Amino acid sequence: EAIAACARGGIATKMITGDQPGTARAVATTLGILVDGESPVLVGSEMDALDAAEAPARIRETRVFSRVTPDRKIGIVRALQEDHEVVAMTGDGVNDAPALRQANVGIAMGQGGTAVARDAADIVLTDDNFATIEHAIEEGRGAIDNVIRYLAWALPTNMGEGLIILVSVLLGTPLPILPAQILWVNLTTAVFLGMSLAIEAKDRDIMDRPPRDIHGSLISGEIVRHILFVGILVVAGTGALFMWERGSGLSEDQARTAAVNLLILVEILCLLSYRTEHFAFRWSQLRTNWWMLWGIGIQVALQLAFTYWSPLQHAFGAAEVPLLTWAKVVAIGMVIGTAVEVEKHLLRPHAHRFRS
Repeated sequence: EAIAACARGGIATKMITGDQPGTARAVATTLGILVDGESPVLVGSEMDALDAAEAPARIRETRVFSRVTPDRKIGIVRALQEDHEVVAMTGDGVNDAPALRQANVGIAMGQGGTAVARDAADIVLTDDNFATIEHAIEEGRGAIDNVIRYLAWALPTNMGEGLIILVSVLLGTPLPILPAQILWVNLTTAVFLGMSLAIEAKDRDIMDRPPRDIHGSLISGEIVRHILFVGILVVAGTGALFMWERGSGLSEDQARTAAVNLLILVEILCLLSYRTEHFAFRWSQLRTNWWMLWGIGIQVALQLAFTYWSPLQHAFGAAEVPLLTWAKVVAIGMVIGTAVEVEKHLLRPHAHRFRS
């Protein structure tokens, strides 16, 4: 099962053994490394007969190597690396140590392995179970996904906050949100909203995706365009609401309070959208992350205190707002949230396939 999961995830499993070709083929077929009609077992002596131009392609296509000596093991690893592959090598004996050291990730057996193999490796398996490697890959992909989710959530709104100040200064208009209020937003949302992304469950298709490019950036071009898109929406939405409330007769403090609450609502809606980056958002999926529900609840309570509790009002320049203002906040927030979902599925058709 672990070998099949690796295959779905774009990870080729190769078996290198000192046994006879017949034994190697029988074991590899039982495990699913080989199926009928695939490449034949490559014997060590045959490797020596390959010319330099032919060897990399033959080694890449071969799944099972038999009668392999330690020097040939390290040659296999080097040939794959020269072919731009990332190689994880497992082993337990002294003869595996050179290849374990050469591989990108050397994985030694902790129970049956020798001390030499463990010293040469980067990782030691305490249970000597290949499935543990596959589980570790799943966890690693999930961790990378959550890092990317957090960046895709935090950077657009942070950029929008900066643009709000910049645009207001350039236009010479009153600030829709004060610097102290931006500090309030960042402190509260980072703790009660952003941290919940760190424990987001792995996507159900996480092992059905190819590996991400190790030379690629976590911030792809699609995410950069997304950051700009949401940042502009935040500036336009908060600026429009601030001007609307000022035109309706509210004070600057009340209009700014409305703008801050809109910014928080947008961050909540974006949080819900980004945690399901691979699929359309469904309310039923919230049950998989109760910490996020608690975080959203605490954030809403904090915003009510920010708006109506006098100590926080004085500290951050907030003021009570009428019920109609809340309706405007929700309406504009839902428009922005809908635009983010549309952008996710239409304008960024490949962004729902994080490479991890």
